[in-house]
Order: sequence, then C-alpha cells, then structure tokens
Amino acid sequence: MVVRRWLTVVAVAATLAAPTSAWASGPSPIAPWYVDQYGGDPADAAAFFKGRTGIVMPTAPRAMLYISWRLLHGQNVGQVAGQALATPCCGTPWWAHDWGGGANKWSEARKVVPGVPQSLYIETERPSAEGSYSQVCFDDAFDTAAATLKDRAAKHGAASPEVRAWLAGQDAVFANCHKTTALPPLPASAPSWLKADRAYQEAAAAFYDTRYAEAARRFSDIAKDAGSPWRGTGVYLVARALTRKALMEKTPAGYAEAHAAVARLEAASPTTYGWSQVLGLRNLLGFHEDAKAFAVGLQQRLSARQALPNIAEDFRDLRDLYDAGKITDEPLDWMAAMKAQPPRPDYRLTQNQEETTAMIAGRYEAARRAALARAESRWRAERDVAWLAAALSLASPSDPEAKALSEAAASLPATSPAWLTAQYHLVRLGMGQAPSAQTRRRLDAILARSDLSTSDRNLFTAQRAQVASGLDDFLRYALRRRLCAHLNEDWNQEDRRPSCARGAWDGGGEVQPEGIYDGPKSQGVTGFGEDARATIDRMPLATRIALSRNPRLPRTLRLDVALTSYGRAVQLQDEGAIDALAGELADLLPLMAKDFRDVRASRRGPDKRFAELLVLAKIPGARTDLAAYVRPEGRRVADFQIYWTDWVILKRPAAAAAPPLALYQTTGDLPDRYGQPPWPDALTDLTCLDECGRGAAPLRVPDFVDRRKAAAERGFLFSTEHEYGKPAPAMPPGAVDAWDEMLDYAKAHPADPRVPEALHWLVHVGHFGGSHDHSGRRAFRLLHGRYEGSYWAKKTPYYND
Repeated sequence: MVVRRWLTVVAVAATLAAPTSAWASGPSPIAPWYVDQYGGDPADAAAFFKGRTGIVMPTAPRAMLYISWRLLHGQNVGQVAGQALATPCCGTPWWAHDWGGGANKWSEARKVVPGVPQSLYIETERPSAEGSYSQVCFDDAFDTAAATLKDRAAKHGAASPEVRAWLAGQDAVFANCHKTTALPPLPASAPSWLKADRAYQEAAAAFYDTRYAEAARRFSDIAKDAGSPWRGTGVYLVARALTRKALMEKTPAGYAEAHAAVARLEAASPTTYGWSQVLGLRNLLGFHEDAKAFAVGLQQRLSARQALPNIAEDFRDLRDLYDAGKITDEPLDWMAAMKAQPPRPDYRLTQNQEETTAMIAGRYEAARRAALARAESRWRAERDVAWLAAALSLASPSDPEAKALSEAAASLPATSPAWLTAQYHLVRLGMGQAPSAQTRRRLDAILARSDLSTSDRNLFTAQRAQVASGLDDFLRYALRRRLCAHLNEDWNQEDRRPSCARGAWDGGGEVQPEGIYDGPKSQGVTGFGEDARATIDRMPLATRIALSRNPRLPRTLRLDVALTSYGRAVQLQDEGAIDALAGELADLLPLMAKDFRDVRASRRGPDKRFAELLVLAKIPGARTDLAAYVRPEGRRVADFQIYWTDWVILKRPAAAAAPPLALYQTTGDLPDRYGQPPWPDALTDLTCLDECGRGAAPLRVPDFVDRRKAAAERGFLFSTEHEYGKPAPAMPPGAVDAWDEMLDYAKAHPADPRVPEALHWLVHVGHFGGSHDHSGRRAFRLLHGRYEGSYWAKKTPYYND
C-alpha cells in the first residue's frame, strides 16, 4: 500500500494470503490443484478483472475479494486495477526480489577495499519497546551504498586512506539499522568529496537512529549545498524525516511541520528525487493524524464506479484502518463475515496440550453460526446480493436458514453477478435431499455454458460427479483439469512475475501434490478430483475393476485404480479378480510385467499366493485405497518410493471404515496431524476443498454405487497402519500376515528360484517400517544362511528391522 512502505514495519512472521482453512477441514499444507481462490490461470484472471464474477471464494485474500465486491455491485475493475489488487502487499514481491541485492550486494561490494574485515551479516531491524522488531534499513539503501563505493574506489583508489575512511563511516551508518552507533571522525585533511559524503552519512545515521529532527536539519543543509553530490535528494529526505518525526511525536505541530515539508516537495519539479512519493507521504500522515477523515476520502474514492489509479493502495490503507479498529466499512465487514474466523484461543492456558479436534470444531462452528446470523440479517435488511452470497457460503444443509436462503438463490436471475455463486450453494445445500435427476439437470445446464472459468467448471463438475447416474457418467465428471500446473517451474524463475496468480501469493510456501495427475510425479494436467478419489474408494471391487478398464481414463490413473484394486483382491482372496487385474497391470506397469504374468501362471494354492504377495513386497506404495496409495514410479523397481504397509489376510470380516475424508486433502498423510484424530467427515469439503465457505459440503456417494457390497468387502481390508509411537492394531482372530506366509513358503520351498529375491524385498520392508514380528531380520538370516553367494544376498549386506 502507499503508506506501508514508509511505516515502521513490525517484523513478525505472517502469511500473505488469508488462511485457506487451517483446521476448518482436514487440515492440509497442500495447495488445491483444481480450485483457485487467487484468480486461476492468466486468461481466467483477466476475465475476472473484466467482470466475470464466478463463484466467490471467501478464502481469497481480501484484495481479491474486494474485486468480487465491486463486481457484485456493478462497479468496474479492469486489468490494471485488477492486477494491482492481485499483487501481494508490500514492498518488492518475492518473484521480483533481487536476492543478490540489498545487504548481500553491499557485503560483496565491500570486498573491493583490500584488507578490511568482511561482515558476514548485517542486522537491518531494531528492537522495539514491545519486544518485537522493526525493519529500519531496506535494500535500496544498500544498493545505493554499493554503487557509491564502486564509484569512489574507481575515482580515488580502492586502497586509499580516504576510501577506507568512507567505508568505515558507511559501516557505522548501517550499524545504526540495529543500534545507536557513532561514526568515526574524519581526518582533518579529508578532501571535499569525502566531507560531502560524510555529511550525507551523518544525516542517514541520524535517520536510522530515529533522531529525525537532526536528520531533517542535516538533509536540509545538504539540499542547500551546491557542491554536494547528494543535493538533489535533500528536499525529499527532509520530508521523509519530518514525516517520521510526526508519526513518532503525534503532535499537531509535528504534523503541520511534516505537511509543510511534503508541500515543498510537491512544489518542486516533477524530476526531483522522490517527487513521486508525495501522495504516499501525504496519505501516511493522514492515516495517523485523523484516521476517520482519511478513511472518508478513501471510501469516496473506492466507491467510484470506475476503478481509480490508486485503488490497490487505497484499499490496503482502508484495510489497515479497519484492522486497527479505527473505522467501520461494509465491504470489509462482508469479508470478515464470510471468513468467519474464530478468536484465537489463549494458549497460555493450555501450554502443554493441543486443543482437541472437538474443541477446534466447536470454535469454528460458533464463529460460523455468528457470521451466518449477521450475513442473513444484512441480506434480509438490504437485499444486497453480496450479503446473500455471504450467507449462502456460511449455511450448512441442516441449518434452519438453509431453506429460505436456497429459495432466494433459486430466484436470482441468470444476469445477476451472484448467480453462479448462488447456483453452487443451491446445489450444495440440496445435494442430500433433492432428487439426483433434478440436480443433474441443473448442473448439466450450467456446465453447458462456455463462459465458466476452469476453477468454476471444476467445482460444478465435482458436484455433477456426486449425482452420476452410472459408472460411465461418473467417469465423465470424475476428472478435473489442473490449474497452475506450471507453478513449480515459476518458483525457479525469479526474474519475472509468475504466470499464475497463486505463485505470486504463495511465494513457494505451498506445494501442489505429486503422483495424482496423468503425468509422472508432479507433471500432468488432469487428475481425479478429491471427491472422485473418495468415491472410488467407496466402490465395491467389481466396480473399481470396470473403472480401471475404461479406455477414456488416462493410463496413469488406470494404473492407480487397478493397483489399489489388486491390493483389495488379494485381501479378499478373489482369485478371478486377481488374475484379471494381474493381466491388466502387466501392461500398465511394465517394470513388473513378469511378476504379474507369474501371478496368472502360478498354480492355485501356496505357489500362487506367494506370487501374489511378492508383488506387494516389491511395491511399497501399494494400498487398498487411493487415499494412502503412492504410485510406483522410476526406471527400476528399486526406485519405487514410500514405506511398506504390513499386509494381512483375514478369514472372516472385521469392523472397518473407509478412510477419513480429510486424508484426501492431505494426499495420504496419516490423520493424526498434531496428534489429533481426523477431522470429521461431515465437516470435510472435498468439492471446493474449503475455498467456497464455512458451510458444510458433505460428500454424496452416487446412487449407482453399491455401498452395502462395498461395506461388506471393506470388512476384509484390514490395515496395520497406525500413529507413530503407538502400537499397531491387534490382529483379528485367524488373520494371516503376508510376510509370515512368505517366510514360511521360503523355508518350505528352498529350490523355488523366486525365494532369494523375495527375501531381499522382505529385508527392505523391514527397513521402512512395514515388517511383522522382525520379518526383515528373519528374512536376512534365511537369505544369508541359505543363499549366501547369490546375487540377492550380495545386494542385501545388512538389515535394519
């Protein structure tokens, strides 16, 4: 913003973007990949700035939400204003920052003077009385000093006493960035150029040391000195020093003095150094001198139908006044209502224990209910569609307000800028009660539009998948187009703005998941939506097999479904399904083709079961559910990554539940993040991934899925995965451990050529946490005791079980 650059900026860690959910649903550090609250790819962002409102996402940064507010009220934005608002505040953004500049550039420049001690680190912040730190020195000061040193060394000799004295003075100037430091005296014989530079150094040191009156006086003298090379900067630096003085003293006289200095700068030639900062200095003074009067001017400019040139700066100033509690503002009230952030708990009262999931959920629910009441009241009183959008985003299907809000959403004309937002929430609120055919008709009409952004199309597609009429219909809507697939590439190109808005806001702080798209690792542009992955995991085996055979599904995604289905088939001991999947997987995973062919060729009984289990021993990421599965990738089987799970085959079903929905947002992490149980399914949003509001969006499994059969099968899908440091779940009666069975087979069939390799892999299983009763150690001893000279024994020189 205009004023922030000149404020004493408190140096505390803060995120640029609004929290995307934290605890609001299966907490995840993973950036959504088919939903984007930052505007999406460049074409979609440009359309947004031009007036395509789309689905309002409350988790967007407030500057982005302000664009939505304007569009909802018929005010223009445009590319220039939109791009300005979409640029994170403040200072030089990470993508344009010169990481070799600033203090680093200065440290490098000092090396031109031989024999001087080299500084390793320069403190640029000062401690405040409150215990925090304030940024005092910025990159431009170091860059100017580096350029000046280069010039003086070239003109007067890098090893000359005069340049050494100049450098000693400048080092002392920068020491004042952190603490009061006197500059060393100049020799009496100092030349005029050095005395002129020293006058500027003294003024700068006074400024950094918060001696603003002295700094202003010194800069004023420099401005009057016709022989000073710094004369041109004097008028501006006087205004800047007196502005800082006024902000520190907060007296009428101080403000008047600063205003007069800014007026002198404005009256100078536009070519005067710092002349472009007049508005920023004036706004800074107004911000602190009379916040309410300053806010009135901001609000008047921001209410203009056409976006004014300084809209981004004005909005940021207004936002800061609002956050400081000095003003009220309807657009910012609207944003606060939609975000519905609960008060932060007093962790001093619970220093040694985390909040429970129930406590956290309760705080968020209380904040949601309060915000819903406020938004719904404003909607009823004003009939402002922005407040209707807010109320809809906060409503849950079970709320008493949901019926009236849904009726209001249904009555909006298609020409309303809030129409798409209303349609999304109308479907969300009625998903569990409305007939599927009715919902399909509504969504099909929306998806037939050609003006949807990629993000909005993905959201309506996700809803459509949940009311699919059959497997083919489901597949048509299960796939999503990935947004900002090039994001990781942009992180390494610091010389230009990221082509995706998310990259500018995240600054590399979030990553998109790997191994779920139609390309290897992080590559690819299409993947199953998180809702679709959860739905697939709730299908019975036969339906999953039919899905994996569909040629319209990308090959890598067919592999994912087929391999997790194979794990299920083995645990179910469905030999027909095992053989069918082994034939399919021999083609989908060529590195393992021989192993899968061996599964089909082996005789029923122990020989075949050994072949089936050997496959699982060689693929560490194999699981029965996509939630925990990791795709096998690499040029060799040994390249496959992640830890093994301990496979168990049951003789009778045990109690089992599908993976918590929260896992699909965290791409397979265990649900005990921060030691807590998983976030409840009813509060986990796999459609919009928590970007569309605090209202609940429970997953709706399509009617065609035989959930009863799937539940019966799941009773056999026993998993030993558990929280680190806690014991594994007890084995059900009659259960058979896969690694024990393989070891028993190996002992009984010493001549089987597969055994040495199988023992090698069982040792690896033990290395990475999936062993059973020291199966890795037992496999190592058997391998070296019986096959000591074999290729596989040589490849297995030690065990770690």
